[in-house]
Amino acid sequence: MPILHTVIGRHVYFSIATEILEKPNEPRTRSLKQLLNHPSYTDRAIRMKLREMERLGLISNTSSDIDKRVRFVLPTPKFEQLVEAHANFYRSLLEKEYILLEK
Repeated sequence: MPILHTVIGRHVYFSIATEILEKPNEPRTRSLKQLLNHPSYTDRAIRMKLREMERLGLISNTSSDIDKRVRFVLPTPKFEQLVEAHANFYRSLLEKEYILLEK
């Protein structure tokens, strides 16, 4: 997965993945700034990675109904399938060596 080949790509991917895994059925309430803010990464680098993910069809974004300056990231079904495949891959690797217990 080319997105994960850079530090910024991993940060963006895992930030969005964590958000959808922790709150799968809740509406997105954290803005782009809240979701992706990191003191070591520039806004420009994050924006470029977001645009790349949009071109790949992994995410879309929408503006807030209340304040049009605020944007939210919306993962597409393609992104959700990618996260699920990623989780299954690592789960299968871990199951070879460890006994995994469900939460």
